[in-house]
Amino acid sequence: MEGRLARAYWECVVKVIQLRYAYGSSLPASPPPAFSLATLGLSAGLQETPEVRTRFWEKLRKATNMPEVWQTTLHWNWSWLR
Repeated sequence: MEGRLARAYWECVVKVIQLRYAYGSSLPASPPPAFSLATLGLSAGLQETPEVRTRFWEKLRKATNMPEVWQTTLHWNWSWLR
């Protein structure tokens, strides 16, 4: 059950949360309403409680502060040629 919850919350992070917070910005202390399994219809068969949401949110906040979890991609920006 823990693994299913983790995958569902990660999907929420990838599809919703990362679009709302820029790279390097701090995540709020408490989980935003969008950090919910119901946001993407992922709650089927999973027990989402405020305690579970807060626990996974704290794990996410800790992970985003670790530089080794970030992947750097370099690309050319040609817009300055115009």
